[in-house]
Amino acid sequence: MRSLPRAAERGRLYIGRILSASAIAPVLFWFWACGGAPDNDSDSGACDPGAPPICACEDGTLGRLMCAADSSAAGPCACEGTSTSDATSTGAGEASTGTTTSGTTAADSTTTAAGSTDTDAGTDTGNATGTTGAPEDAFCPGGLVRERLDEAPAFGEVVGGSFIPGVGWRTTSPADQIAWDLGQTVRAGSLSFKVTGIHADVGGCLMGVCYYVGLFDEASGDKGTHYDGAASIESRFHTNQQENFHDVFKLQAGIGDGQLLEPLTPAIGWSPAETHTIRVDWGPLSPTQGRAWLYIDDQEAALNYPAFYSDPDVAWRYLLLGTTNYKGLDWGMIDVTYSDLCLVVHE
Repeated sequence: MRSLPRAAERGRLYIGRILSASAIAPVLFWFWACGGAPDNDSDSGACDPGAPPICACEDGTLGRLMCAADSSAAGPCACEGTSTSDATSTGAGEASTGTTTSGTTAADSTTTAAGSTDTDAGTDTGNATGTTGAPEDAFCPGGLVRERLDEAPAFGEVVGGSFIPGVGWRTTSPADQIAWDLGQTVRAGSLSFKVTGIHADVGGCLMGVCYYVGLFDEASGDKGTHYDGAASIESRFHTNQQENFHDVFKLQAGIGDGQLLEPLTPAIGWSPAETHTIRVDWGPLSPTQGRAWLYIDDQEAALNYPAFYSDPDVAWRYLLLGTTNYKGLDWGMIDVTYSDLCLVVHE
């Protein structure tokens, strides 16, 4: 029997793996060579710096023995920052020298020789941080007027109606109106909003004719009795009470020269509970003409002819929602809700 110091010098480390019902746990066995090992073993006491022997740490984890320059096993067990899962590897039994990165799951990370962690796509990074603050509101980017209409607008003159939080502005009489001075003239642009409650028997209006949105070049918002007043682009709705056209939209465009056109859509057949998006675009079409377009739910309305106007350079400054001021009368619809109004300048 060799002496204990000699046996310690010849010590070998063996790792056994014991299978359980739920996991595989590494178990460390130390066998001290008290005999049976050949004295002429050429590897006796060798320590390869590329794969130093595994050793046990006081905290129960595993580490690596430090190798001396002459390749003999020497020095303390290097334990700090090394966990059992880092010190052992599957396959050939080689160990890595990296450390576990906090917040990164072991299944998704690969430890490099330098000790840094390369993380695969999909890794749960735990304490990863991102940009703070709410994302930019996608509603009406760059809009000259952008109003949800569930509260009083930032600017604009309100007459009647009620603002319902999270819903919009609801009309309660034919005289209800919101008027905006845009502070500039708009030669080409786009106006859109959502509307709920328009249907063939909607209340209010005047003789079945309902004005509900208009753009003007004069603050009065009155295009004149015989189309000889303010330049205007208006859309109106005809109910079943109108004498000639029922359940249709009209789009009017004129510049006070007696050339106001009134193209109309086919019957729409909406119910009071439906919400739809209405959009009016306008701008120069040629050196001698401008044009207005009507869109319903992002589809160009099937007007029976285009809404041209004869001066492509005319520009609008005043926006009216609800009744307009035509003939000084009240043409608005009752129990109709407007929301998400957006006016964008195209020039």
